[in-house]
Amino acid sequence: MKKLFYYSFILYIVLFPLVPSRLNWKYPITEVMLLLVLLFYLLYVLRDRNKLKAFKENFIHFIKEPVSLLMLIITCLMMLSITYCTSVLLVLKETLRFGLITGLFFIFRFECNTEFYKEKLVKLIYYPAFIVLLIGFYEKVHGFGFEDVNGLLRIEATTGNPNIYGGYLVILFFPLLILMWDEKNKKKKIFYILELVMIFLSIIFTGSRNALLAMGLGGIIISVFYIRKLLYIFIPAFIVLLQTPFVKERLNTGDAGRSQIYKIAWLVFKDHPIIGVAIGNFEAVFKEYYQRYPQYQYNPDIYHTHNIYLKFLSELGIVGFIPFILLMIFILFNSIKAVKSSSGRIRNICIAITIVNVLFWIMSIFDNIILLPKVMNFYFIMNVIPLTILSKKKENKI
Repeated sequence: MKKLFYYSFILYIVLFPLVPSRLNWKYPITEVMLLLVLLFYLLYVLRDRNKLKAFKENFIHFIKEPVSLLMLIITCLMMLSITYCTSVLLVLKETLRFGLITGLFFIFRFECNTEFYKEKLVKLIYYPAFIVLLIGFYEKVHGFGFEDVNGLLRIEATTGNPNIYGGYLVILFFPLLILMWDEKNKKKKIFYILELVMIFLSIIFTGSRNALLAMGLGGIIISVFYIRKLLYIFIPAFIVLLQTPFVKERLNTGDAGRSQIYKIAWLVFKDHPIIGVAIGNFEAVFKEYYQRYPQYQYNPDIYHTHNIYLKFLSELGIVGFIPFILLMIFILFNSIKAVKSSSGRIRNICIAITIVNVLFWIMSIFDNIILLPKVMNFYFIMNVIPLTILSKKKENKI
């Protein structure tokens, strides 16, 4: 059973980014895969007395750590919102997603050792990502992808949306940049450079202004505070980038009705300030508010808030918003503490994770991508690393 769990776990990590989201929306392939991983894990635990004892100890530790405790609280609040929702299906869908990532977080936290993060995880994330990047380039060359209201073709690869793809690429870029900078093996270094260039170009081709903003801010942060030499690369690159017709057209586009959506989301929160309208149910009540407030009308087909903070306020109220903000704060603080508590390559990776965490505070103002699987899974997997480092440091194991 241990091997079955292990191989299903590895297979899930590899296949997850490769399964097209548009297919997954119709048939929850990746959710079923992750459910099987968790099922095999539980069977493995239950069939081994020593493993069961370790599991109980780990679970107690899990609920004592602020990040994992807050993830459990948020999952429970999501589930409880089924008692006052408009759409049960929307609640179940979002609760299942977040509950599954909480389970995956547990596995990464307690079943993966430091060597796994140093050696295997890089391959498991960046080799499949290379295939995803190739799919994106294929879309660009052959004219496939997402066509926006202005007729601009934007690539989405396997993520189902250019903005989601942009968020996924931002998560990949900065840790890989650090890995490349520290890498001594020439073949690996060349591969990392190639993948970094592909990620950078892909972010441009997504046309995601949020991802472009994150790249710019992340480039400034990492250049000023960590690798000064990168300024000689980032500054000319962004000057040239801003002159390209594709980027100019995207930057000159309006806010795509986001300001109107924000106003409607705020009205939903004002009407339901304590517990919201239930997780995922902004979509269910949007048309009602859209018709009630014609001054904010823009697009009746919008189904989310385009702002993670407004999402939690409108869907789970103050009760859900507070634990979510605390979760984001603890995740950021953990990565900062891990930077101070570690050295060498591990410290450098924690710097990259901290940069990504800062960027997602900003990116979350303009979109909900942090709760979408293609982004959410890798964001939380990445943030297990600082938590593991801090825990091992307490035990004097690193």
